[in-house]
Amino acid sequence: MAEPEQPLEEHAGDGAPPGAAAWLDEVLAVLVLYKCPLADSATFQSLDGALARSGGRLELVVYDNSPTPAELPPDVESARWLLRHLHDPSNPGVSRAYREGARIATERGKRWLLFLDQDTRFGEDVLEAYVTAIHAHPAVRLFAPRLRARRANISPCRYQALRGAPLEGIEPGVHRLDSLSVLNSGMCVATEAYSRAGGHDPAIPLDFSDHEFVGRFRRLYPEFALVDTGGEHGLSAAEEQSVENRLRRFDQYCAGARRVTGPATPRPRFVFVVLARAMRLALRHRHPGFLRIFAAHCGVPSARRPAPRE
Repeated sequence: MAEPEQPLEEHAGDGAPPGAAAWLDEVLAVLVLYKCPLADSATFQSLDGALARSGGRLELVVYDNSPTPAELPPDVESARWLLRHLHDPSNPGVSRAYREGARIATERGKRWLLFLDQDTRFGEDVLEAYVTAIHAHPAVRLFAPRLRARRANISPCRYQALRGAPLEGIEPGVHRLDSLSVLNSGMCVATEAYSRAGGHDPAIPLDFSDHEFVGRFRRLYPEFALVDTGGEHGLSAAEEQSVENRLRRFDQYCAGARRVTGPATPRPRFVFVVLARAMRLALRHRHPGFLRIFAAHCGVPSARRPAPRE
């Protein structure tokens, strides 16, 4: 059972917010890498620029899911970064990485967790925007920026039945999480609140990990604050991949969808949503493997699934 939550120190909303440099002392960031040198990560590049602007230093856990350790910049330990590199070639996805980050944050006495992927490009004002939002809404425990991909708003989004719908016209400030959700990258959550909500589900490696966590989080904390800043999010599904990699990614997608909808006989929303995706991918790549993977997750004995991801 979670310990009773201690209230965060509440800065007066009518005073000047603390600088980004001071706030960063309370933050642990967790960036998940896969087959990408840290210096090539759009997330790392953009945050490095934001740190140079703010004059602060950020403690960063790089959770490296690559088969071999990712290359790190030779001068990464600098006035801007305090880095811890964790290599996990088993490639468990993002959920285990974020949970490990929460454990370290608790040990280090960090009050805020900042979750990141490797391919989100933030604006240079992102750190100041977080500080301003947290100062303005001291009772809120989850903050998120606006994310775009391929000219569409993807976070926050309306999320229902395994589908996220673009949300236009949402203004910065506090919103209820009743029918809304946010993506992992850029999610800033109070460490104690994250633990009380149970953290990310390690059985959901990637797809749906954010929405499933937000669904549990809102039972305890029904609101989040949209930060007045944005980022351009690179979606892995939009990148060039071999058919083999797409098959493995689809297997992860199915695993996440089954976990969210329940392990019993597949529910209608799982069948309709995931089957439609399997058919689209099978037609696009002219490969029946997507339908076999779908059938395997539905419990069809003769269906074969791909080998585990390297």
